[in-house]
Amino acid sequence: MSINANKVKPEIREKVMQYQQECDDALYDYWTKGIAINHRLNIKERLAAFKRLHTVADQLCRQRRPSLQKLLHTELEELAMLLNVEAPLPDFPENTTAKIGDPRIDGDAMYEFWDLYEMRENPRRPKLNHSPDSNQIAIEPFSFRELCERQKLNFPDINQLREELHDRSR
Repeated sequence: MSINANKVKPEIREKVMQYQQECDDALYDYWTKGIAINHRLNIKERLAAFKRLHTVADQLCRQRRPSLQKLLHTELEELAMLLNVEAPLPDFPENTTAKIGDPRIDGDAMYEFWDLYEMRENPRRPKLNHSPDSNQIAIEPFSFRELCERQKLNFPDINQLREELHDRSR
């Protein structure tokens, strides 16, 4: 160790020595057993952290918004580091064809738009889609926005939505 415990202030000497011993034990366990466990975590804390790790991994796989995926991935890595395990890699469909609502082609405004559309489109409500072709969707965005506002639903910014639609159609 590069810190000489005899050359530090007497009030922190014991902590430095504990730190050095824990580092020595962790390195020894890692190189001889293949794993080093943080014994300061009790079993209940470890189980709660493992449960949270699996919950975050599950949320990450289902999350469509890249900004939230990034936050969840950061939390997943922190939990994995705390537990001294490898962070599970989410199973994203990278080799599949992108569809509507896929984070590879849609931005946040598009996500919000399609979420609202799916929430509002059902047989008991007035049809939002005015297209005679069942393979196409034709929605008047200003009417849709008014409908959402009457129900106190947050409609995405129309200019951002237009920009994302324009970028997508190129």
